[in-house]
Amino acid sequence: MATAEIAIPERLPFLESISWFDRNYRDLTPLDMLRRYEAGWRYQGVMADPSPDEWRFIRELIQRYGSYLDVPA
Repeated sequence: MATAEIAIPERLPFLESISWFDRNYRDLTPLDMLRRYEAGWRYQGVMADPSPDEWRFIRELIQRYGSYLDVPA
C-alpha cells in the first residue's frame, strides 16, 4: 500500500525562521522538516510562530513519523 504524500503548505514562517542558515529548507524531505522543527522547537514564539496551515502540517508530520513535540490539537 502506497503512503500518501504530505502536502507542504506554501508558507512555513516558523520553519523558515529556524532555517536561517539554509535557504534551501523547502527542499528538505518531510521527515527532515520534522527533525528541523524538533531541533528548533525551543525558538517557537521567539523567532516566529507557526501559521495555522503550518500547525496542521506539523501535526500531520507527527502523526506520520512520530515525535516528542507537544502540539495543541
